[in-house]
Amino acid sequence: MKKLIIIIFILLISLAGCSYTKSSNKQITNPMTFAKAEIGSTFYSKNNDTTYKSIQKYTNNDSSKTGVTSTNNNTFRTAFSYLLIENTQTHEFYLGYFGDVINETPSPMKYTGDMKVTLDKKTKLNMPKSTNLVDELDSGTKKRGYALVKLDSQNQPNQIEITLNQPLDTYHQQYYGKKVHITLHANSDS
Repeated sequence: MKKLIIIIFILLISLAGCSYTKSSNKQITNPMTFAKAEIGSTFYSKNNDTTYKSIQKYTNNDSSKTGVTSTNNNTFRTAFSYLLIENTQTHEFYLGYFGDVINETPSPMKYTGDMKVTLDKKTKLNMPKSTNLVDELDSGTKKRGYALVKLDSQNQPNQIEITLNQPLDTYHQQYYGKKVHITLHANSDS
C-alpha cells in the first residue's frame, strides 16, 4: 500500500512539473537563440530592460531553416536573423538583427556595424551600431549581439534590403573585402 501511495505521489508531482514547464514562457536573452527561435518568442534586452516579441522573419533562398542569413566577406562572416519585433509594453515595431560576427581571417578585424536598410524599396534606415558587436575581433574569434531600430510605422515591410559595410582590418588600417548586399523577404512560414 505504501508503495502504491509513493508511486501515485511521484506521478502527481511529475505531472504537475510537466504542466508547469509547458505553461511557463521563458524569455530568451541570448541573441543567437532568439535568432533561431520560432515567431512569437520573446527576447529580454538587458541593455534597456525591455522585452520584445518576434513578429516576422526576413529570409532569402540562402537563409537556414531557422531563418539565419549568413554572409562571407573573404572569411569575415556574419550569421544574422533579421526580424520585425514588437516592444511588449509600448507595442511599437522595431527592425532588428540578432546573431554572430565571426573573424576567420588571419588578421584582427573590427566589425564596424555600418549597416544601411531599405524597406520595401523606399524607406531608408541607418541601423544603429550594436554595442555588443562593434569591436575588434582577433583571428578565429566571434562576437554575439544585436541591434534595433524603431520603425515610424506599424506597417510590416514585405522586403528589406541590407548593405553591410566592410570590416576594418586593424593591422593594415584599411577596409577588408567588399560591401555585402542582400535582399530579404517576409517569410511566409512566419
